[in-house]
Parts: sequence; structure tokens; C-alpha cells
Amino acid sequence: MILLQVPFNEKEEAKALGARWDAKKKKWFVPEGMDASKFEKWTPDYEKEFSIKAISPFYLVKSKEPCWKCEKISEVITFAAEGVIEDDKEHKEFVTFVYVSLLPEKLATFIAKKYENYFIDFSKTTQSYYYINHCMHCSALLGDFYLHSEPDGAFFPMSEQAAKEIELIELKESGYIQLSADTAYGYPSMIGEFASKIKHKP
Repeated sequence: MILLQVPFNEKEEAKALGARWDAKKKKWFVPEGMDASKFEKWTPDYEKEFSIKAISPFYLVKSKEPCWKCEKISEVITFAAEGVIEDDKEHKEFVTFVYVSLLPEKLATFIAKKYENYFIDFSKTTQSYYYINHCMHCSALLGDFYLHSEPDGAFFPMSEQAAKEIELIELKESGYIQLSADTAYGYPSMIGEFASKIKHKP
């Protein structure tokens, strides 16, 4: 699904061309099978090249975070790996990923089906598009900075017990996964050591 950034005063124009409104995501989108070029003026400039290789085991990381807007608890996700290859250099250290902007097609399809509150959106904080968690209850953006960089954030556990409440779901046992993202070092090691590890069951 291609999501569009349609200003309020242009919604009728987009609708007339065939764009549809996703009430849950609160976004206009291009229906499957329709010529996306008609909506080029509203299509975000998505990342087109992979910037990093994640060294498997490659994980989906699942945690929880209270929404800043409605204050209800929401499930949030990100990814992790046992290391990365950047600029042909291998770094073997457990990492989580932030500001993910491009995923392999198969993984992107899986995420779209299973975790519909995690999708590419525009962040005013970073002035960029990336996969952002959204509140399961009110759809507010739950940006990566607060999830990864604030102590006691969803992916910044400050104790062994907090880390144990995080789930590491192994998606790929060996090899590499290409993606475009930044890495978060340091406290992710606590996730790697104490989080509950689970094998993905298709």
C-alpha cells in the first residue's frame, strides 16, 4: 500500500483521482492496481537503497509503551541483529535498529499484514519519513527517539526485569538482511542478554 501525504485543502482532488482514505491509519492511499503516477505530487520521497546489512540471527523486537496522547499502553516494534556490516566492515555486537526507512519486500509485506500500526510516516522531529510506531488506540505517532533514547523507553530498559519483558522474535536464523536504518548501541545489549527469545512460527 502506498500512503500519501495529502494536505487538507487537496483531499477532494486526491479523492477525485481515486485515492482512498484509511480510517485507522488516518492516511490517504493508492488502491492496489491503480496507476500510482497520478498521485506523484502527494507521494513521499521514500528511501530507495539499502544502507546496511544486518547479521543474523535477525529479530523482530516487541515491547510496550504508554501513548503520550491517550496514555493507553500500546504494542511497539523494531528490529535487532547480532551485528551489522557497514562500508564492508563487520561489527559483531548486538544492535537494535532506529529510523528504519527501507525493508526487503518480503519483510515489508509481513510487517504490513501482522503489525499494521508500524508503517512509514513523516516525522516532524527528524523531518524525514521512516517506519514509525503508532498508538494502537488513537493512532498518535510514537517516534523512535522516545522509544530508543529515553531511559525506561520501550527499547531502553534500565533493569534486567524491564529487559525480560521485551520479546525477541527470531525471523532469520542465518545469513544477512538488508535494510536502510541507523543502529542503537549500548543499552540494546541488555535486550540481547535478558529479553525473551522466541522462534517465529509462520
